[in-house]
Amino acid sequence: MQKRFFALLLCAVMLVLCVGCGGSENPSDTQTGADVPPDPPLLREMQHRYLTVWSWQIPDPALAEVYAQKAVECGFTAVDLGVQWSAFEPLRGHFDWSWLDRVVKAFTDKGLGVSLQPLLWSKDLSWAEELAFQETVDGVFSVEERGSFVSFTDGNTLNVLKNTLQNFALHALSYGGKLTRWGVRLSAFGEFDYSVSAELDFSESSAVAFRDYIRENYDSVTALNEASGLTVASWSDLNNLSCADLAKACRLDWRLYRQQCLTEMQALVSGIFRSADKDVPIVFSLGNFGNGMNNGYSGVVDLWQVCQGDFDILSVALSRDVDAAMTLSVASSLCDKKLAVEVDGAGVWDEGDEVAVKDLVKVCGAYDVFSLATANFTAEQLDAHKSTLQTYETLLSSFTPSVKDGDPTKAILIFTHAVVQTLPPVSYEALYRDAWDAASEQGARRVRFVTDGQVGKNAALLKDVTDLSFGTVKGKIPVAQGFAAAVKDLPLAFDGLEFVAEE
Repeated sequence: MQKRFFALLLCAVMLVLCVGCGGSENPSDTQTGADVPPDPPLLREMQHRYLTVWSWQIPDPALAEVYAQKAVECGFTAVDLGVQWSAFEPLRGHFDWSWLDRVVKAFTDKGLGVSLQPLLWSKDLSWAEELAFQETVDGVFSVEERGSFVSFTDGNTLNVLKNTLQNFALHALSYGGKLTRWGVRLSAFGEFDYSVSAELDFSESSAVAFRDYIRENYDSVTALNEASGLTVASWSDLNNLSCADLAKACRLDWRLYRQQCLTEMQALVSGIFRSADKDVPIVFSLGNFGNGMNNGYSGVVDLWQVCQGDFDILSVALSRDVDAAMTLSVASSLCDKKLAVEVDGAGVWDEGDEVAVKDLVKVCGAYDVFSLATANFTAEQLDAHKSTLQTYETLLSSFTPSVKDGDPTKAILIFTHAVVQTLPPVSYEALYRDAWDAASEQGARRVRFVTDGQVGKNAALLKDVTDLSFGTVKGKIPVAQGFAAAVKDLPLAFDGLEFVAEE
């Protein structure tokens, strides 16, 4: 499998060096143009401005009336409600919708639409011991204020999860046309924002699933040994290796296996929502690239592969940590879905910079953003920044002609599954910042991004690319063995950068 993957990647890189190989799709052709009629499932979602509210912000349903009033005053047209698991399933298989019903009614009575995102975290879940959770090599992974994240590979837990989501989706249909969309938040799976420095999942069920994955993807034990440096005599010998040791030996396979687990989980959640009501659009939220993109760059996920999932709208979060135009260039390059944005305004305003927030929202207009949300506001902050929030509608609809279409002959390659550094010398986001700044003419031009996983699936995507950039990073970058061999003798334009095989 590794040999096939890197052979494809090698062919793709060699194609990059060829000039005059026919036409190429302009990246702008896949943008979400405002003049293109939306698909029927998107009609009720069109151009909403969301206030993101978390269930722990309103432990007393009466507080929802306060947020609802302030949302209307600030110009929001809908609420994006993140619902913690414990808020609606206090006992396994026993659902209490009283809190959710009162909260939704408080919002809809004010004329607001509601987007619902069930958050699959163990925080305050009294029966959490009945579930299996993802683990690091040291035990169950947990995050303060979130708890732990469900296992993707434990059969009992998956059955519980299916039952929970099916009941949640069926009950949500009682809200009728006020339900604007289903929400799937990637961070709720524990593979993005909250696990940048903690590798998952080394639980027993995951170890079994990974060994099965290895057996399915190698023709023989000999082929496995040649690719990994292992010396197993039979498939049964894999049972003598810990999941961590097997993952270290088969690094690329481990990355691809985890990507498959994530893709299957996203498909499971989306499938349940689609079955409940196919006309309610699904939004898939990636979170903040300033943090979460490190998982993409370090190989936890291939963003292009994630974006092939069954959903209608891709949502990304903007912050002052990463240039907004770069975030939107990445998102719109790797996904042909409608694009939504969540501006973490409260975090910026904590530093008193309302101009920065307005600038973030203006960029959204330039990238044809479909809907806009603002997260992490207290009721007091909504009052304090009402005048700026009221400008969101104007800012979102303001198109910036200075942002030009991308140059199809240039691209920035995100090495997701090939770069295997555990602790990078700098943020992986920084590895691409300089390249983006130059290629975008300091934000004035859209930039095309590709991933190594995308190239491996379809090398022809790069048939007209003549300038493939990795930024201005210098020095040696440890990468997977096969990748280092594939690029060793190619005259790539990586001045001062050397890929060396990870020891």
